[in-house]
Amino acid sequence: MDSSVDGAAGDSSKSSGMSVEEKIHLVYELSAQPHLATEVLQAWSRKDILQILCAEMGKERKYTGLTKVKLIETLLKTISKKNSGDHDGNKRGSSDSLPLHRNSKRPRKVDNPTRYVVPTISNASVSCNNLACRAVMGQGDSFCRRCSCCICLKYDDNKDPSLWLTCSSDPPFEGDSCGFSCHLECAFKSEKSGLARDKEGEEECCFYCVSCGKPNSLLECWKKQLTIAKETRRVDVLSYRLLLVQKLIKGSTKFSNVCEVVDEAVKSLEADVGPLSGLPMKMGRGIVNRLGSGPDVQKLCSSALESLQPLETKPSYDTAPTKIRFEDVNATSLTVILASNDLTSPANIVHYSIWHRKVTEKEYQEKSTCTLFTPNARFVVSGLAPASEYCFKVVSFSGTREVGVDEINVLTRSSPEEVVERSESPLTNCSTLSSNPSSVEADGFKHCVSVIRQLESLGHIEKEFRQKFLTWYGLRATPQEIRIVKIFIDTFADDPVDLAEQLVHTFNDRVLAKRCSAVGDGASAVVKSGFCMKLWH
Repeated sequence: MDSSVDGAAGDSSKSSGMSVEEKIHLVYELSAQPHLATEVLQAWSRKDILQILCAEMGKERKYTGLTKVKLIETLLKTISKKNSGDHDGNKRGSSDSLPLHRNSKRPRKVDNPTRYVVPTISNASVSCNNLACRAVMGQGDSFCRRCSCCICLKYDDNKDPSLWLTCSSDPPFEGDSCGFSCHLECAFKSEKSGLARDKEGEEECCFYCVSCGKPNSLLECWKKQLTIAKETRRVDVLSYRLLLVQKLIKGSTKFSNVCEVVDEAVKSLEADVGPLSGLPMKMGRGIVNRLGSGPDVQKLCSSALESLQPLETKPSYDTAPTKIRFEDVNATSLTVILASNDLTSPANIVHYSIWHRKVTEKEYQEKSTCTLFTPNARFVVSGLAPASEYCFKVVSFSGTREVGVDEINVLTRSSPEEVVERSESPLTNCSTLSSNPSSVEADGFKHCVSVIRQLESLGHIEKEFRQKFLTWYGLRATPQEIRIVKIFIDTFADDPVDLAEQLVHTFNDRVLAKRCSAVGDGASAVVKSGFCMKLWH
């Protein structure tokens, strides 16, 4: 890097004084070292990262649903794809030529002209003829890679995404993709797509990209066609969508039940409108509700769609979901540890983002609490409230895609001051003392009730034991017994199973005993500390 770039990488405040072209140039230089690029971009503001990403994508978007980490990964992934493209070889022939083409793609006005821009010929690039796209095309491109079909090289004036197939990296066929798209009708005519030949096993639910040959799932395409057929009011649209589904799923053995439902729907519809063939504009228009078989056909479409819902592809490593555990649980802090630090983590899990909230709150904060990588899967969360229950959410990411979500609850300990106050002023059975309990005592009882109810909800204790234990604890427990319960709760805060076993083992006999047994019979009875000695007759 040159001195100016090196300074921007070392001091994040200098990035605010750079122009857009200078920032883009810096990011391209840093992209050769992903770890360094991630570290530098973490210090930049979200606005700067979003500005560069929109410039690289060629369209303005807010990306409100993406975290800052995800924005950085998306930006680096976009730049990496451009670096590996054939049409980018000349663009990155030298470090000074990069801003030249970036400037030609986005003719923006800037207050401070960048020192990297070099005068160029205005007709060096060609724009897409599609007025809804207008993307800049490379010198050797015969079609627009953003909006045109890679088979017929044409675009649609009013594009319907449900009639297009796109090469992507979505599961279960993950990996590098070219991102090209094509008409569904063009794919039927091409042998390379694989839609014209019978497929068996795993290949039944896929098509092959005509450009790069990568397999892609057809499940979403099936669902789109059935959804439109189920909701449309026009007979021509219903007929065309059913025809597409029948052609896509024809001859499948893996989805034979869906095939039967679709075939039945087609036969019912053909009885009213005749053979299904051709595009919607070549069919006679009509209203579905006026057909005798219309409602029944759409019910069959709904049935086929419901059959496809359980077939949604899932990552192969979902059988071993990410789990977290907690250590050093204190009143205001705790340590989060990923279980994947002890076990072998899936190779394609890049990082884990963690959020936390109180169980009484409905939503998590927009900004994540922390981001953990497998080699450093430990983080201390501070600023927690004593004796409060928190919910932690762990989201596993593979690149920029979510692959798993886990949620675990944890209860923080009581503060030392609160424990001392409770031990010095215990609850008693005397009505003159218990009529005005302190706020600390009330909070202590609420905390105990919350813990016992949590043990019941987790299945560690029975409902009957919970009812009798809380009755005994609130009405008959001595100060010493209250202190013992508090010690158990604080000691076993991170192990609810052991806490439940300890409480049942220690207090089961006292909880189930009648009230009179707590005092004793005859002269051998021992008066408990705090027992009210006032008698009336």
